[in-house]
Amino acid sequence: MTTFWFLFLIGIRPILSLTEADLKRSLLSSAVYDPSVRPRINASHAVHVQLDVHVVYIVGLKEKESAFDQACFIYVSWRDEYLTWNTSDYGGLDSFVVQPSVVWTPDVTVYGRLDKHLGLEFGQVRVNSDGVVNTKFLGLLTTQCAMNSAHFPFDYQLCAFLLGSEIYSPKEVAMEIKSVVQLESSKNNPNWNLDNVRKIAEPPYYWQVQYCLQRKSLYLGVLYMVPTFMHAVLILISYIVPSEAGEKISFGVSLFLSFMVVLLQLNGDLPEMSTAVPALGIRPILSLTEADLKRSLLSSAVYDPSVRPRINASHAVHVRLDVHVVYIIGLTERDSSFAQACNIFVSWRDEYLTWNTSDYGGLDSFVVQPSVVWTPDVTVYGRMEINQRIELGQVRVNSDGMVNAKFLGILATHCAMDSEFFPFDYQLCTFIIGSEIYFTSEVAMEIKSLRQLESCKNNPNWNLVHVRKNPKPPFWQVQYCFQRRSLYLGVLYMVPTFMHAVLILISYIVPSEAGEKISLGVSLFLSFMVFLLQLNGDLPEMSTAVPALEIFFMLHMTSGVVSLVVSAISAYITHNNSQQTVSVNKVKDVSTATTNEKRRFPNVRQRFRDTSFLNRAGFVVSLSLILAANLVMFNAKLKSSGCTQ
Repeated sequence: MTTFWFLFLIGIRPILSLTEADLKRSLLSSAVYDPSVRPRINASHAVHVQLDVHVVYIVGLKEKESAFDQACFIYVSWRDEYLTWNTSDYGGLDSFVVQPSVVWTPDVTVYGRLDKHLGLEFGQVRVNSDGVVNTKFLGLLTTQCAMNSAHFPFDYQLCAFLLGSEIYSPKEVAMEIKSVVQLESSKNNPNWNLDNVRKIAEPPYYWQVQYCLQRKSLYLGVLYMVPTFMHAVLILISYIVPSEAGEKISFGVSLFLSFMVVLLQLNGDLPEMSTAVPALGIRPILSLTEADLKRSLLSSAVYDPSVRPRINASHAVHVRLDVHVVYIIGLTERDSSFAQACNIFVSWRDEYLTWNTSDYGGLDSFVVQPSVVWTPDVTVYGRMEINQRIELGQVRVNSDGMVNAKFLGILATHCAMDSEFFPFDYQLCTFIIGSEIYFTSEVAMEIKSLRQLESCKNNPNWNLVHVRKNPKPPFWQVQYCFQRRSLYLGVLYMVPTFMHAVLILISYIVPSEAGEKISLGVSLFLSFMVFLLQLNGDLPEMSTAVPALEIFFMLHMTSGVVSLVVSAISAYITHNNSQQTVSVNKVKDVSTATTNEKRRFPNVRQRFRDTSFLNRAGFVVSLSLILAANLVMFNAKLKSSGCTQ
């Protein structure tokens, strides 16, 4: 007792219960436990992994990025046959907690996740005396969601993602979603109602989780539909306003201008889419066959992961690459970048990692971390990150020496863009794949296949026309040809601009005496300014070329300026003519005056004083500008016919 108080006073005191410390040492010692080996004494048996998905809260859907954000809990449990003990031998201790890196954990992968890594990051792991291991993922999960806005704002959206193993086959790790629970808090999103959540088995590799979301339309209904109904009432009332009142045109123009303001706000809300243990604790912890195989192959005495896996050093390592385009996230004009979710499958032959399966109980493959074996330095030149190399996941080694690994995640690369034919433009994005340090005589990389998955067609703003590979010794080039979906921009800008053009031409038939000609022109010009404010957010911010849509808009705006100038001059002439008086005091010879008047022909100066001539000339100029603007868009549509090298 004296010793205990002495240790306590000087700050040295027992931190762990001896029973728990001894238990962890006996179970998790590196001499008896390897966290990279599947926890099955018989290697032919599968590890059954149970998943329980709890939907905590719906963060929201981003239509522009086609992304679905949620806060969720994913509970994961499995049985580790090497982590069992008799509780009575350890003071009744029936469980303990360790870090996930200490024990074997399944590679639960979320296919469709919009993150750098698709695998789930587990928290601490609880190990029970019967070998059952429990852990969970707590956090935000962002996944791709193919959206359909045809029935906006009364639309339903079906978002889904796949759960499965990245590296293990179903015979090795069998995953199953036991339950999907919708918590009460998941109903608190202000814009979306979670109608239902379902699990669907997609044997043999995956499980699908589907979310059916209904948009809450009350806010949008009050904000847009009620004011629009009021506009409709006022439009009908405008027909009973007498023309002599002098307010009929200004009344209609004011309604049109208010529509433009509502359209400006509506653009921010519209979706931008144009998709067993002995009691003494001395027991076999690992399957002897797999453990012995790893020790014999990967021992530091016989294997060096920094050495190319060729017995004859003059032979090259042939690395095969297979690129699968999963989903197009988008192109960013301001940063000249292209982001995609892709899978890159990498395979090569390691001459030092071969064995006879009959010597190891029929074991034909095993899984290790990429740091344990030699891996090629697959480098993506043009990647928008400091590290250009791709990070490979776990590696599968086969008995014939073939090694397979893959990259699953987001790849952002540079893309030189040309906005000349915007919004009917095609963009050609490329990146280079090769080795960073090895010569071709040492490591020969080859892209064997390029696959375009069905999900890559779901981007709302871009259509992937084709993907091609081109050898550029010593590298390989991958080309992506994109076509912009122009429906959204066409409806938002070109249709209202056409309406403006009609009103500009109509303004020439409004008589100057009505007193509404200038106010009509000013109102139209002001509505153009409102449009220009919105257009600034959608135009690509590039100085290499002037976009066709901007030229189209500026020509229409110039026609409006011409109309306003003609209206101002016509008003000036009309005002001067009304002030002139005819003097009759000095008329001496009426017949002579009449004869001279008949012989007089209007000169150029007099023509410019004629308001009807000015209106006709202004009409011709405005019409020419409008036709030129439409010709610019037609020319952009014709010339932008595909990607050019």
